[in-house]
Amino acid sequence: MIAREKKLLTELYSQLPHCDLYLQNWHVSQLNWLPLYWMGYKQTTAYTYRLENISDPGQVWAEMEQNTRNDIRRGQERYHLTVRQAMSVAEFVSVCNKSFLRQGLTPPYDVSFVERIVLAAREHAAIELMVAGTSDGTPHAAAMILFGGDTAYYLMGGGDPNHRKSGAASLLLWEAILSCSGRSSIFDFEGSMIEPIERFFRGFGGQMTPYHTIYKANTLKGHGMLLAQAWKRSRSQKG
Repeated sequence: MIAREKKLLTELYSQLPHCDLYLQNWHVSQLNWLPLYWMGYKQTTAYTYRLENISDPGQVWAEMEQNTRNDIRRGQERYHLTVRQAMSVAEFVSVCNKSFLRQGLTPPYDVSFVERIVLAAREHAAIELMVAGTSDGTPHAAAMILFGGDTAYYLMGGGDPNHRKSGAASLLLWEAILSCSGRSSIFDFEGSMIEPIERFFRGFGGQMTPYHTIYKANTLKGHGMLLAQAWKRSRSQKG
């Protein structure tokens, strides 16, 4: 098995076109990056949280932290929020962008980029764009859920900083888990190394799971791109 992995990885990565920077987060099931180390690649370990069995929502609820359950109830009972499908990709992106703008950061994607993801995923019936908001249509938070195999992935999301205390983000992900429980067995929060986001995800009671980030800068421009990413991460952590 290991010998076959070495052969396949070496052959695959030998065929990659030249680029300034290679940077990829591997799936949690892929553990052996040693062949890439021999090819000059580097690795860092990142973490995600995974609910390994969402087929029993009652058990998921019981294993949540109390603060997360309180946030969900606040959204439901005090702010009377409901969860619906996003009216458009533009609405979804508009809500997500507010999380970046609050921190003085430029959003790392535009509507056309997200539209391409949505179009490709919809061809396989593998996506939900969800929004939590008030009855008059005002959105508080948004989330993109993608499906692959037995897992639902929280790929992208954000919220309006003017409604950060409404519990919308927690309610939205809880409703996403409920929606996905009839289709997937695992819910993956897609990780974050930003401390407040890690704490938020941890509140849902998932299992902390490591995964590899593999990278290689081939040019000075590539090294500059790595430095820019590190700077953006530091800004996010301070925000």
